[in-house]
Amino acid sequence: MEKRIILLSKTSIADGIGGVPVHCYYLQKVFPKAIHLTCSTVGVEKNTIQKMSVDLGQLAEQKGLIKPDDIIITDGFWGCGVSNQNRVIAVCHGTLAGDVGINHPISQFQKQQMQGRHYVAVSRNAAVESIKYYGVECKAVIMNGVDLDIFHPKKRVKDFTVGFLEPKGKIQQARYSKLINAIKATFKTHTIKGIWPYGIAEEYRKCSVYVHLSRYEGCSYAVNEALASGLPVIGTPVGLFGDYQDFLNTYKISVGEILSTKTPTYEEIKNKLLKIQSNYQNYYPTEWCQAFCNLSLFDKEWKKYINLLDQT
Repeated sequence: MEKRIILLSKTSIADGIGGVPVHCYYLQKVFPKAIHLTCSTVGVEKNTIQKMSVDLGQLAEQKGLIKPDDIIITDGFWGCGVSNQNRVIAVCHGTLAGDVGINHPISQFQKQQMQGRHYVAVSRNAAVESIKYYGVECKAVIMNGVDLDIFHPKKRVKDFTVGFLEPKGKIQQARYSKLINAIKATFKTHTIKGIWPYGIAEEYRKCSVYVHLSRYEGCSYAVNEALASGLPVIGTPVGLFGDYQDFLNTYKISVGEILSTKTPTYEEIKNKLLKIQSNYQNYYPTEWCQAFCNLSLFDKEWKKYINLLDQT
């Protein structure tokens, strides 16, 4: 008998944009019968679940919303809490330990939670870092897919414009606000914000290039959406951009520029921007997305993985 698929995340797209809710949104396109359980559908405040002795999955199981034979797809770095961990597929969206260090209490908690599950990474580099920092092997690498009917290029903007997301939270603001302000002082810029997906798609089309500063993301949807929208991306050497050089060597497709460290200087970012500005015709971000980030491939790889698991 076909197993039920449960998508388990603290929030959904209805609660606000974020990588995990977007991933669940696309997974529901792959598995239309899948049930998406969130804090709101289980009946608990999302800010409360972290303070409770039970995790969201355990609470859902206690309420009869999760059955023993269900296949559960969830984020890889927080406690799922269900009794049958062997039915849990945890998606490795990034490795926080690569930022804060493996000895950090959060990293130690994550490492403990990651035992006994099946793991899928969203980039090859994320899979490598899972072994490096947590000792966990990912059984598959399935890159995040984006809807290319929504995220696609239109007419190129007249003036070279640098796009970026506003840093979230005090830590991100402290890290990147100075860099972003320096970029604003030198280049025309545009802060990308709007209602996902159509509003955000239009925001990308107001830009010429996208700058993504991250220290641990596995395969940011913002990066994929920007690439699909025709924007070369300047990114730090984590996750997908950790794979970048391999892709360039193998497929000879240049999609942007990789920064040398997770903590780049303004001068390095400026030089990368000037390089793209003067050689714009040498970058093929949309073609890369059509080959590697299309939803058909995402659909195929996830169905294949679930079928293999369902046979065990």
